[in-house]
Amino acid sequence: MVNQSLQKSKLSEENIQKTVVTLLAHSSRKTQAESLGITRQGLYKRLVKNPEIEKLASQVSQKSQQIMQIASIKASYKLIELIDHPNPKVSIVAATQILDRVGLTKEQGEKKIDLPEPILVKILGHTE
Repeated sequence: MVNQSLQKSKLSEENIQKTVVTLLAHSSRKTQAESLGITRQGLYKRLVKNPEIEKLASQVSQKSQQIMQIASIKASYKLIELIDHPNPKVSIVAATQILDRVGLTKEQGEKKIDLPEPILVKILGHTE
């Protein structure tokens, strides 16, 4: 629920929420205004009369970024688990995805990575 100071403004709670979502969905004031069906000047007036709208949009954006960071960690662990999947196709896709994300792609050719010997033994079963 939107806080009481926002509810006292001339905009309805529905219009406040719609404005916040529009600010997050579009990067330019022109497309934000078009999406809301108002002029850019109308959008500026709305934001001046209701400064809490931009603050709320910023808070929502920050919270979304935090959630995505947490989800990316969870996704990384899932990919790591899938490397050992019994289906070799699943395993190779997971391994490829991980290598792509750390910058080891076919297009870059061979890249030498210095790994500590215990890790090499675990991966290769021996040292080179």
